[in-house]
Amino acid sequence: VLKKKKKKKKKKKKKKIKKIKRKQKKKKKRKKKIKKKKKKKTDYRIQILMAYTYE
Repeated sequence: VLKKKKKKKKKKKKKKIKKIKRKQKKKKKRKKKIKKKKKKKTDYRIQILMAYTYE
């Protein structure tokens, strides 16, 4: 009976690890989106600077 209980506990731990990994993946995706937005902003600034230099 004790051995069976131990096995059940291990399964629960694995599920928790999977949930944590999923959360980490979501966080990574969010970071990528933020980086893309920042890049776009810098591109606009460069374009404005280029326009001023050409004029």
